[in-house]
Amino acid sequence: MKTLINQIDKKTNQNVSSSKNNPVNSDIADLTNRIEVIEKGISDNPEKTLSLLNMNNDISQLEKSDESIREINKTEIESLKNEMENQNSWISGLLITIFGLVLSFAVPNLLANIKENK
Repeated sequence: MKTLINQIDKKTNQNVSSSKNNPVNSDIADLTNRIEVIEKGISDNPEKTLSLLNMNNDISQLEKSDESIREINKTEIESLKNEMENQNSWISGLLITIFGLVLSFAVPNLLANIKENK
């Protein structure tokens, strides 16, 4: 019995010593170190931390205003496209009308000239 107990104690001690090298424990130690660094940075220079928070707030507000400006620009571009399409249709209509007028004056004159030359 004593030998079994000793073997169990040895295995337990080996597991405890190997758990120090366990990746989970090392991750916890890394996280603890990072938290300590963050706490130290906040306690050493709280003004810098507050300024960083203000900068983050300013950045998020700028992103929101940038998005709203993009939406406004998009609607303005759409309205300009519609206006240009209207102007193009008017100009096309005017050009067709002018071409028709020119033909209406030119064709009778050409026919008259052809009859005179015969």
